[in-house]
Parts: sequence; C-alpha cells; structure tokens
Amino acid sequence: MLFRSTRAKAALSKINTFIKSKTNSNPASVSSGYALNGTQLHNYVDLPFLAPFAVSAMIDETNQQWLNDLWSSIVATQLNDDSYYGNTLKMLSMITVSGNWWNIKSDTFYVATNGNDNNSGTQLSPWKTIQHSCNVATPGSTVLIKSGTYNEKITMNVSGNVDASFITFKNFSNDTVTIDGTGIVGDQIILVQDKNYIKLIGLELQNNLHQTFGTGIWIQGGGNHIEIRNCRIHDMRATSSGDAMAISVYGTNGSISLSNIVIDSNIIYKCQPGHSEALTLNGNVDTFQISHNIVHDVNNIGIDMIGGEGTSPISNTDMVRNGICVGNIVYNARSNYGGGYAAGIYVDGGKSIGAGI
Repeated sequence: MLFRSTRAKAALSKINTFIKSKTNSNPASVSSGYALNGTQLHNYVDLPFLAPFAVSAMIDETNQQWLNDLWSSIVATQLNDDSYYGNTLKMLSMITVSGNWWNIKSDTFYVATNGNDNNSGTQLSPWKTIQHSCNVATPGSTVLIKSGTYNEKITMNVSGNVDASFITFKNFSNDTVTIDGTGIVGDQIILVQDKNYIKLIGLELQNNLHQTFGTGIWIQGGGNHIEIRNCRIHDMRATSSGDAMAISVYGTNGSISLSNIVIDSNIIYKCQPGHSEALTLNGNVDTFQISHNIVHDVNNIGIDMIGGEGTSPISNTDMVRNGICVGNIVYNARSNYGGGYAAGIYVDGGKSIGAGI
C-alpha cells in the first residue's frame, strides 16, 4: 500500500486466496493457526490470527465483501483483558483498515543499473531506470542514482511544491552517473516542462546525437524553483545544419514565467549549438542565477540571455530578466559562420541582469 510493491501484492494475493478458500469466505471459520501445507491447527478463532487478514484484504477491490465481513467480525470480537497481543493487533488492524494512520512515506529512493522498476525503490530494492523515478518520486523526496550508464531519455512527470519542497535527483555518494542518449529518439536527454521544485545534481549527460534542434536538459513552459548543479554535459551533436545545446531554459508560457532558476557549477564541453548557444535562457524567464559554470569547446555562443525572439507569446514577458550571471568561465567558443567569431557570454535582449566574477 505504501510502495505499490508487485512482489508483496503477489504474496498477499496468495494468502487471501488461501484463507477465503479455506474458510469459504466466512471469518468465523478462520482458525488460530495453519501449517505450511494448509492444515488447520486449532478449532477456535483468535484476534491475532483474524485481524491481520483484514489488512491483507485491502490490496485488491475484489476483496471488498471479504474485507467488510472481516471488519464486522473484528468489531464484534470483544477485547480480552488477558490478551494484550490480540487487543493490540485488533487496534492496529482497525486503524489501518479505517485509514486513520499517518501515511509514512520514505523520502529517499534509489536507482541502480541492476534494479527493477517493480521494486520498492529502497536501497536494497532499487528501481532500474531514472525515468521510473521521474514518474513516481514524491514532493520532498530525494532520488539517489547509483554508479553506471543509463541509456535513456527522460521526461520529468513529477513536481515538488512549496509545502513539501524539492524533489532532488542526484548521484549517490560520489558515484559517476552517466545518462547516455545514444540510439534513442528525442530532442533532449532530460525534459522538464511546466514543473516546480526540481533539482538535478551531479549527473553526467552525453551523446545526444544527430540533432536538428536538441539539448541536454530542456526546461520549458512555466514553473519555478528548478536547479541544475554540478552536472557534466558533453557531446551534444547536431546535423550539419542543426543545433545541439547543453542546457536550454525556454519560458514559452506568456503569463507564467520560469522563475527562481539556478544553473550552478556545471561543466559543458564538446557541444554543437550551431545557430544557438551552449547554455541559453530565452523568453519568459524571471529571476535566475547562472554561476560558476565552465563552458568550453562549443561551436557558437557559450552563455546567452535572450529576449525578443517570440519564445513567449506575450511581448512584454518575452525577455530574460532579473537575474545574475557571475563567476562563469567560457573559452574556445567559435562559430561555424560569421568569420568564426562567437561571444563567450552574451545578453541578447535580456534586461536587469547583474554580472561579476
């Protein structure tokens, strides 16, 4: 019920099938103990054996009548002053079945190349794909990704929120986590669209190949509090006339900006942004920080903050604004056109932007 473990459900389904068959779905016929071969050990009903079957019945709606009958039987069974164990199990089972319990969820999940997406996501039972974690991680949780190469392209399908805070996706300990786009169709390796309170930390992205207009991490739409920190992004490769960027933040929602964006301490190299930029903010982006990144060996502008290109459908929000660009290093930025010149850091229509070293 907490983690939707398919293995646990399969085991409990067998238990439910056994006890319903053994008792002809009559709680009064539940025995106080069974041998492993199904043999009944006693001829009386006792709460420690009866009550837990109600919890196991909760896993499937087809058990509803059985659950109702168990509940009625548990309620009708009086507490026994000499059976603290039975009394305790009655109370715990009734709390669970009635829903009057705290929904205690793990706030840390794990992904590993030897995992399985049907697992519970614990360290001992990790998920296999980063995509799965991006489908099910809960607000306020952290997804720790263990060492290895993950051949996938990912769409972020979850959001954090102001109450529970960020969902953080990061490398476990000091592990090298490589997300490799080789052979997979799609414009970006990670897409974050219309999401809030997301952190991507300590990930390596490589081989987004044969792109006409693609990027390593694409943040677009509207949303707030999205951070990219300590990532390494390289080998974003374009077609002969295409663009392959590393980090792209495109505020495409005219009325809802991308705000509180942080891009910090990333390393970007061997990218082919072509007519675009290796690290670019464009459109309705309001309040941001681009800091301490290193960008080198790219075939156009290193870092750009853009306005006026129509990325936002509303003209007065179609500019990157109210942010800082500080402590970044850009070198070996050379374009394939215009004599080979490319700016290191460029404000191209943005406004109210602070800079420093």
